[in-house]
Amino acid sequence: MGKFKNLKQNQEIKTHRVAFKHAGGRPKIEDDKRKKEKVFVSFTSQEKEKLKALAEKEGLPIATFIRKILKENGVI
Repeated sequence: MGKFKNLKQNQEIKTHRVAFKHAGGRPKIEDDKRKKEKVFVSFTSQEKEKLKALAEKEGLPIATFIRKILKENGVI
């Protein structure tokens, strides 16, 4: 009976540690910084491929790349 008691205590300790590992969660994003508005744009296959290649060159997703270009040119 003694070894099962120790096993149960070890499980409780492990569970307890995991509970505190991720206690904070993801911090909230301020409303003025939250991206909740969407715009849908259509591109030709060639246009999309060019955007995709340029975005990959900078290591960004296409949407982030487009947003970056718009900001750099003072559009947004």
